[in-house]
Amino acid sequence: MNHVFSSVLIISLLFLWACETRLPDTKDPSKNPVYRPGTVTAFGKPIGPATTKTIGPEGGSLTTNDGKLTLTIPSGALSKSTPFSVEPIENTAMVGVGTSYRITPEEIKFNKPATFAYHSTGEDLNGAAGALGLAQQQAEGSWAITRKAELDNTTGRISAKLTKTGRTSIVSKYFLYCTKDTLIPSEETTLELRHIDESFKPTSPEEELFVPLGILSTVSEISAWTVNGKSTLDAQTGLIKLKPENANNARFYYVAPNKLPAKEKRQMAVGIKLIKEAGAQLVRNIKIRSAGVLIVDGKRYEDIDIDISHQIHENGTSYFVKISEQSRSAKIVDFQAGLLGWFTGPKSYTLKGDHRELQKSTFFIGGPARDGGASYSTMYFEETHAELDKVVFDPAELNVERFTATNEISSGTVVCNLYREGKKTTPVKVRASFSAIANAR
Repeated sequence: MNHVFSSVLIISLLFLWACETRLPDTKDPSKNPVYRPGTVTAFGKPIGPATTKTIGPEGGSLTTNDGKLTLTIPSGALSKSTPFSVEPIENTAMVGVGTSYRITPEEIKFNKPATFAYHSTGEDLNGAAGALGLAQQQAEGSWAITRKAELDNTTGRISAKLTKTGRTSIVSKYFLYCTKDTLIPSEETTLELRHIDESFKPTSPEEELFVPLGILSTVSEISAWTVNGKSTLDAQTGLIKLKPENANNARFYYVAPNKLPAKEKRQMAVGIKLIKEAGAQLVRNIKIRSAGVLIVDGKRYEDIDIDISHQIHENGTSYFVKISEQSRSAKIVDFQAGLLGWFTGPKSYTLKGDHRELQKSTFFIGGPARDGGASYSTMYFEETHAELDKVVFDPAELNVERFTATNEISSGTVVCNLYREGKKTTPVKVRASFSAIANAR
């Protein structure tokens, strides 16, 4: 009798154990107590006005103010009229594509799936590769894919079925993320290869998936890096380096070319080839831009190179800016402004003086003429003969707005009048704004 009782007890315990460890309910993860969440991220902040509309049992559609998203709710999807609000928010999904949207009231389940149609651009898909899906952020901040999404390569329309409201985003199986995709010369941006769990293998837009999102790939998954299709990199194309503090994680940084490329070469296609996906390559387009403006006698030049040098020496600290106008059409080229020993950090400096400044050399401002036959500076002589006691330095303003250390971005402005060959004639009026990586001299 005891033996029979023990057998019944064991069977009962096994039954209870099986109930507690039941398989995930892929149709409704909210009913699944052992549902494995994806990577938790912050909730995206609003980046635009919300669009509102009341839709009833007969169905209807709503297009957001930014024109990117159209939400279509079919007839029979709702049991009663409901006021919907769709707000564009930051996309915080690790493999997110384009803009994310918060659809409220949240957690409304449709009787029939709605259609989430996102009108993407090339910028939205920059760095994305592989299958696309529709993901929603869960209450605790994790993301999970709910459906497969389909891309129309002609129109850029990405569509997927949507079963409930909430924070929603298009996601990509592979994504080459970067912290900043527009750089000035010598600036760097962090690159990360991210991907979705291998279980993401959708077969149709109707398939329920609920796959955890956001995995940082490892170096072992990458076979090669390229820039503009070339694996041999230099200062003209930019460099890619592994961040040593990240061990085996596939986190790198790209350093932009040290000089502003020609106009037709200012987009760098940074690519990686994957080991698992034979022949697959992700490409992230990074733009290189001029970081300053030079205005000479009212004419504006943006096609310029900027060099900033910083040096600490026994006579003080120097700060030197050189601006070169690439097209060589301005009256002066290689415009320069320098504090040769009395730089004390970000602030406004007035460069002025008399003939004694020639001996102290505490500042310099000016540059050679376009034809190379003369030079311009803030210095001129009161009379035709060059006597030291008649020299005048027209005041110039050098405003250093940002400086923290060498190898970091420094920026500022300069305003001055320049005179050719020290002659007191009508001056060339110069204004410039500049931003560049400060280099040690």
